[in-house]
Order: sequence, then C-alpha cells, then structure tokens
Amino acid sequence: MIRGTDMESNVNQTRREIALQLKADIVRESTVPFCKIVLTTDECTVFDSKVGGLPYLPQGASLPVGGSGKSLPLLAQINCEELPALDDFPQKGMLQFFMSDGDFDREDYQNPTVQRHWRVVYYSEIDRSAAAVQKMGMAENGVTEGEYRMTFVPAAEGLTVDDFHFEREFLRRWGEIFPDEHPKSMYGLRNVPNTVFYNDASEYGQHKIGGYPCFAQDDPRRDDAYDTLLFQLDADTHGDVYVMYGDSGVINFFIHHEALKKLDFSDILWNADCC
Repeated sequence: MIRGTDMESNVNQTRREIALQLKADIVRESTVPFCKIVLTTDECTVFDSKVGGLPYLPQGASLPVGGSGKSLPLLAQINCEELPALDDFPQKGMLQFFMSDGDFDREDYQNPTVQRHWRVVYYSEIDRSAAAVQKMGMAENGVTEGEYRMTFVPAAEGLTVDDFHFEREFLRRWGEIFPDEHPKSMYGLRNVPNTVFYNDASEYGQHKIGGYPCFAQDDPRRDDAYDTLLFQLDADTHGDVYVMYGDSGVINFFIHHEALKKLDFSDILWNADCC
C-alpha cells in the first residue's frame, strides 16, 4: 500500500524529472557550433586577436570617439583570419570592440543600440605594411589590467538557460504535458526546484563568438531582432589574466544574422551587466 506522503513524493519527483528531461531535450536539439576564446598573457601585436592593449589602426584611421568627446579604449579585437570557420562570420579583416572606461549613464542602458560610449568597427582588409601603431598609452578601460592574446577553440553548445528563447520553448513544452497549468515563468513551478534551471558551471566564465549568451542579470532581448551573439566577454581571473566588468559582469554584443552576412556592423545591441 502506498501512503499519501509517498505518493506525493513520487509525483514531485516525476515533475522534477520531467523538467530536467525537457531541459536536456531543448539543449540537445538547439546545439550549434561556436568558438570559445581562451585568454593568455602571450605577447601580442596590433595585428593579433586580443583583449585590451593597442588597437590595429590602418593608415589614416583614428580611434573612435565616445559621447564624452574622449577616445574609446580597445576592449577587444578579432583578426578574422585567425577565427575558425563559423557560418556568416567574416574570415578576413579585423573586427574591433571599443568601450568607455566608465562614462555610461542611464541613456546608454535605455538605448543599448546607440553607439555612444562603445563602438564596433570592422576593417575588411588588414594592411600589414602600414605602421598601424598609433602612439598612445596602454588603454585603461576598467575591464582589463593588460592585454591578453586570444586562442580560439571550436566547440558546440545548446541553449543556455539565460537565453530568453529557452524559457519560451520550455513553457511551450511544459504546457503540452500539463495543459491545465498556465505558468508565466518557469521559475516557481509547483514542486520543481529553481535549481533545475541553473546554467551548468561550464557555461559561466566563457568568452565566445557565436553560440548562446550568459548574463549576470537578464537577457535584454525579447524578439529576434538581434538573434546572433557576435562577441561575449565574461569575467576571467585565471592565472595572470584579469578581466572584470563591475562585480563579475558579462559584456555581450548582438547582431542580426542577415546584417552579419553583409558584414554590416552598424546595428548592434550592446549589453553589460554585473551581479
């Protein structure tokens, strides 16, 4: 004879197992290739993929200027010739991300597509004959304490729980199993602990190109206008590497895949959040 408490426990366990299975199915079915970025203290030149330091600047080019009138320091640059093949991503040229050293205000967060105190720049060709070394001090952008060489590692991953698409898909599948329930969020489901929806530890501390994002707070997107993760820089304090935005924050740049195909980096969604 099954006692009432045992039956309730079995039901609770079943709901938890269903949630875990749905999560696993979504991750498996949404798996895509991306490039994980590993940072090292290896010596860099202005032509290398790196975080921080001196940017590549072709002859006649100048640093982008932020809304405060000051030149923006280099956050990161990607020599696309070094980038493993990824659908729609450039395979040549230099893709650069500049970001202010702390001039952000409410307007930047309310209008995260307006490139006031950050900028994305793309040069379709790299002129290696140019001096391309603007004489300037090492960038002090409050995110890095030096410059770090990028190494690209091909990888694959499914939807991260932080990505707003995950909750939308989870609730759709949950509703097919429990049609009488109409939850507005996957958090707070009866007898399903929130820990089910925590990201795996491996999803944190990742710098990446492509794939799916992680956030210290919430996904700023609510539609597919910016459906592609162009670049993510996470907190990193391994060995002699130090990358830190705020309190273990994450910096994301998003683009629409059609704009990426055209190598049009004028319409970007920027997000920077911390704990």
